[in-house]
Amino acid sequence: MTNKTNTSSDLSWALIGANMFKPSHKRLKEVEDILKHGHRGVDHHLDGRLIVFPVHHTSAPKHGDLYKEIFSITKSYLKYLPYVTYANVWGLPSLTVPIGFDENNLPIGIQIMGKVGNEDSIFNLGKIIEEKFNGYQKSTLID
Repeated sequence: MTNKTNTSSDLSWALIGANMFKPSHKRLKEVEDILKHGHRGVDHHLDGRLIVFPVHHTSAPKHGDLYKEIFSITKSYLKYLPYVTYANVWGLPSLTVPIGFDENNLPIGIQIMGKVGNEDSIFNLGKIIEEKFNGYQKSTLID
């Protein structure tokens, strides 16, 4: 809190925030049940389908700004974190494809997600989208 430590202040706040929002044992059990039933639902829903999500709700934030968003006292993570975590929570294969740039010339991309075992479809759609939007171009901005 006094910034007189070798530990990153962003990491310190992240650890404090994680501890503040730590679920109770009851809530943890509820989440485990949700995940158990959710895996079956997601697997069924993705039969013959792909999901296209934004990678993030903005272009790449400056280093450290994402910590502030995730661990904000306003709980803004509830609105924005699902874009970042959906594939990880459900164990889905995902491909990020660049589709353009924002007003600051920072890259913007989408994620293509699908069912485990359907990776060929993900890559095929990614190839089509990448060709349509001119593929990867390295950003020249450094923050």
